[in-house]
Amino acid sequence: MTAQHIINHIEFSRKSLKIHDTIALSHFSRVISQLAAQQGQLEWTLEGQAAAQHSKPRLHLTMSASMQLLCQRCLKPLNHNLNVDQVYELVKDESEIPLDDDSQHEYLVISDAFDVLQLIEDELILAMPYAPKHDGTCDVDGPLESGEPLGAFAALKSLKLDRH
Repeated sequence: MTAQHIINHIEFSRKSLKIHDTIALSHFSRVISQLAAQQGQLEWTLEGQAAAQHSKPRLHLTMSASMQLLCQRCLKPLNHNLNVDQVYELVKDESEIPLDDDSQHEYLVISDAFDVLQLIEDELILAMPYAPKHDGTCDVDGPLESGEPLGAFAALKSLKLDRH
């Protein structure tokens, strides 16, 4: 992690600073286990937005990546494109976060030394599908060969048919 990935929320937003970077998906330890291949890059931009009239300072995060996940139906690699566009309103403490807020942005408590890559990893995990699957049907192996055992329900069905 480099110093440019640790920011002061207030200074970053007040000066309308911007960071743009590309990082390997394998850098994120909590994401690696969900990938079929540890290759791929995450492109991200974090932009500070100064406080406007009747508004608090904000951070705007955009991310995009193409990754290979594991299909939960056929257990084969699945290409997945991920795009995140999130706005965070900065607050002094958690008491400033409205309980019934319907806005499209999230809230972050102001910090002097905020780890941007931790936020990026959190958003990456939230944006990934819980149980990724190929669209439509998967390419699974053909029907059971004659020597393979039947599934439990197929065996029960054959018992039921034998009685009549």
